[in-house]
Amino acid sequence: MSNKSIKYSVMPPIDISVARTSSVSMCNLDNIPVLNNKASVELINFEDSGCLILRGESTADKIRNGRHGEDNLESGLRACLSIDLPIDPLTCSQRDDFSVWWVGPNEWRVIGPAAKCKDIEFKLRRQLRDEFAVVNVTGGFIHLGLRGANAEIVIRKSCPYNINTENFPIGKVVSTRFAKTQVILKNAQEGFEFLCRRSYADYLWAWLRDASNEFGLKISTRK
Repeated sequence: MSNKSIKYSVMPPIDISVARTSSVSMCNLDNIPVLNNKASVELINFEDSGCLILRGESTADKIRNGRHGEDNLESGLRACLSIDLPIDPLTCSQRDDFSVWWVGPNEWRVIGPAAKCKDIEFKLRRQLRDEFAVVNVTGGFIHLGLRGANAEIVIRKSCPYNINTENFPIGKVVSTRFAKTQVILKNAQEGFEFLCRRSYADYLWAWLRDASNEFGLKISTRK
């Protein structure tokens, strides 16, 4: 098949080295209509966002370098990041550039600048015993945001989870289906944020482009 006969809708040809450095480099963003100030939905690519998976029991297992007998994962994370471990289900904690999202009874996502995640991963590995797992999955996930007057309507179009205020307050985090993929969805202070596997980046951007079409879509990139 000749190159002329190949048609691209979302994923145009691109140098693979570039594709590895950007979560949306394979998405044909040039074809997305932008209405500037009239757009009521803003799609944000947190381009420099890193992600760590942290697993372990929050209280039962003792940390390696604890100074006190009761030192555990909660105090270990506070020592490395000065951030509280969210113990309550479906919650998150935030401090400066980092946030920690509760995913399961013994699993969390640590979200922050990718360059700093490498250092935090090293510190946590030195601080925690072998009963804990710290995995840098920055290359496997994308961090997106959706804001604006009609962002909630787009979420309702895409997700079966009930995002009414009383059921999905600010700071709540849920793992749910989004269109035909899975995401971890967070109700942030200024809108919504979600984590998605990088292999679904082109599909997710195309879906959000179409779901936002009637409102006008503005795209921005943040570090």
